[in-house]
Amino acid sequence: MEDLMACLDKEIARIKRLKLPGEDDALNVLTWLRLDLKGAKVPPEIYEQQVFYRKCLFSEYYHVSMDDVDRWRHMSPESRRTVWPEAHADGYVFRTLFDYNSYRDCFFIYAMLARDTDFSALHVLDFGCLSADYGYFFGLLGSYVTLCDFKPWADFAAYRLRRSGLPCDVVYAPSVYHEITGGQDMICFGEVLEHLKDPFLMLQCCVQHAVPVLYTSCYPYGDDAYFMRPGHTVEARQQAPACLDLLRTHFEEIAFVRHRRLWINKNAIDL
Repeated sequence: MEDLMACLDKEIARIKRLKLPGEDDALNVLTWLRLDLKGAKVPPEIYEQQVFYRKCLFSEYYHVSMDDVDRWRHMSPESRRTVWPEAHADGYVFRTLFDYNSYRDCFFIYAMLARDTDFSALHVLDFGCLSADYGYFFGLLGSYVTLCDFKPWADFAAYRLRRSGLPCDVVYAPSVYHEITGGQDMICFGEVLEHLKDPFLMLQCCVQHAVPVLYTSCYPYGDDAYFMRPGHTVEARQQAPACLDLLRTHFEEIAFVRHRRLWINKNAIDL
């Protein structure tokens, strides 16, 4: 634990030297991570700050008022859908910003890798990034991030990182899996593989390139109800057993909460 804290304290000191926007979430996130690693209670201010940051981000990018953002946050998902056309804002970005939060997934990855990993030397692909919690977090640690998603979402994600001075590449979907996986040290698949027509091909490319680390938020696990959700493909459901077999053949499996998994390549060199 002490060496983890020492690594994190160096990151916090480095972030403090950066000139970030006043409402940026960088120090807040790393403070949250520090508390999480210690098993300490997270004070309400931490959550309030990250919500404030996300509100600022959405308000700036889509040129809507903070009051509107607050009002939409308290509406049902069904009611929100009527808002987006007139507001010229993106409901998918809004939903992933305010209804989901992948920071704890990032904390888990950090806790598993930090003792032996120089994050500033990593190339990280946030595949299906949407609002890019993974890309933002590892960008803060100095990783060089590639963002991949359809143009409206990838552009928002790039704005988020570049606003904080974090360099990134952008690849618009649909992408060529063999090209985008090459040269990556870690690939984060946050709620995305189940949306692909050929997730097996994507994972096969990761194996061919000997990508050292993968992170999956659910797929290839999931029950019938999971695969019946909107946007989850029949092909992904059919390929799930083969994908799981492929992953277990080539990667060590580290379990997190429910179906979340970190996969460490058995044949890759150390990070």
